[in-house]
Amino acid sequence: MDDLTGFVRAWSMRARWQRGLRWLFLGLACGLGISLALAIAARITPLISLPRLVSISILAAVGGAAIALGAPWVRGSRRSTLSWAREFDHRLDLKERLSTALEARDGALNVSNDTIRRLQSADALDRASGVDPRRALPLRISRRDAAIASVLGLSLVVALGLPNPQQTVLAEREQFHEATRAEAAKIAEVEKAIENSPFLSEAQKQSALDALDQARRSLEDASVTPEQALAALNEAEARLDALQNDANPAAREDLRRAGQTMTPDELTRQMAESLAQGDFQKAAEQMRKLTSKDGQALSETEQQRVANQLDQMAREVQNSDPQLASQLRQAAQDLRQGKAESAQQQLGQAADSLDRSSQAQATETELQSAEQSAAEARQRVAEAAGQTANSPQSQPGASSGSEGSPSDQPGQQGEPGQGQGGAPTEAQGGQPGSSGPGDSITPGHSEDTGTDNSVYAPGSRLNPTGANVALPESQSQTSPDPNSAPRQALPGSSIVPYQQVYREYAKTADQALQTGDVPAALRDYIRDYFSSLDPKR
Repeated sequence: MDDLTGFVRAWSMRARWQRGLRWLFLGLACGLGISLALAIAARITPLISLPRLVSISILAAVGGAAIALGAPWVRGSRRSTLSWAREFDHRLDLKERLSTALEARDGALNVSNDTIRRLQSADALDRASGVDPRRALPLRISRRDAAIASVLGLSLVVALGLPNPQQTVLAEREQFHEATRAEAAKIAEVEKAIENSPFLSEAQKQSALDALDQARRSLEDASVTPEQALAALNEAEARLDALQNDANPAAREDLRRAGQTMTPDELTRQMAESLAQGDFQKAAEQMRKLTSKDGQALSETEQQRVANQLDQMAREVQNSDPQLASQLRQAAQDLRQGKAESAQQQLGQAADSLDRSSQAQATETELQSAEQSAAEARQRVAEAAGQTANSPQSQPGASSGSEGSPSDQPGQQGEPGQGQGGAPTEAQGGQPGSSGPGDSITPGHSEDTGTDNSVYAPGSRLNPTGANVALPESQSQTSPDPNSAPRQALPGSSIVPYQQVYREYAKTADQALQTGDVPAALRDYIRDYFSSLDPKR
């Protein structure tokens, strides 16, 4: 490399630094402007969290400055020495000496006389030696761009530093999604347990896994809303509950009751204890041995005693399992007639029924466990979603200024949950006699939902359609006194056990929730209410 080429290359490096510094603050201003626009948007809508916004702002500012500083070097590396020489001839007023000398040296010009070529090169080198690059190519920044970048940077710091209410929304949303991801992981464990269950058939496993898989994928979705997550878990519960409809829980309950109420007898004591404990498989094994004692045939008296026990057991299961009751009666009759082999055959068939009951019980236990897991997941997701829904900004009927009119406030006269004159009833948490004139009315605590919000539904949000119902006129000669004391409930117990009707009522409520017949603001209260009544809790 000759001296002339060395001058050109040295000046080209300085020219790159010059352009990089001139564009540096322009690139920085572009990065800060993009970050400021993003910060403003994040104050309007819950777009991005503050830590991520700070990181993006730093990367945008540094990236913009780096691009502005590095672009001249990338572009300059693609230029030839002759191209740089022509630029410096123009910028340094060298009258094309550099480019002419380089072209003559490289043979681009048809100069046959070597003397002229040397003189041309010497003249260009002499003029290049007299150039001061610090004055000819000064390293300066753009004050205008620096001022713009400073204003944008200060504005960005203010936008990031001032409290942003959208960050609270984002934090609550992230907390909700963390809860859904945690519940999705727990449901995945339930799926593994169902896959490895020895009690469920392949069809039952597939149906249960499909229900749980849909719920799990909904919970894992980062864009899932609380309503969608709760609906998916409700659907999973309903499908798991439907898988249990083929079971006969009443028969198993009657078998347990039979074991508890059977007359104590040494011959049937072990079987009765197994039945009372719900161990039907063990009870089936003991039933197959009732026709013998210690390997010896029963005496006539012992056969009569066993027959009596079988008759008593048959009476207990007659309504829930007539086939089993018939087998037990036939076995009892055979024992009284001394037909040990026939009795043994009937007892074997009855024991097979107990084995099936044991299998059904194990299956139902597996499905109930999965359903309970889905119910608990729904409860925790509802609680996570409720932390956002119960915030002061999102409370239904919350007032931002002065108090509203009486017709706008929940708990006034004519609203559900209120007695005459707007006084809260005892069911809503009010105390008798505490709502006289001048007393303030505060929302009561709900025992079912665990919240302090008054539950009401404005009439405009309810479905007004429906058939009118005409009640028959009373035949009594006297009218009831509305001021009289309430009548006491009649003694006795309910005819239908509470556990037998809960599933049907809860399923009906779930169907109403899924079809949208219930206002959205009341759905969580209804779910919590039925969850609190669940007899499995």
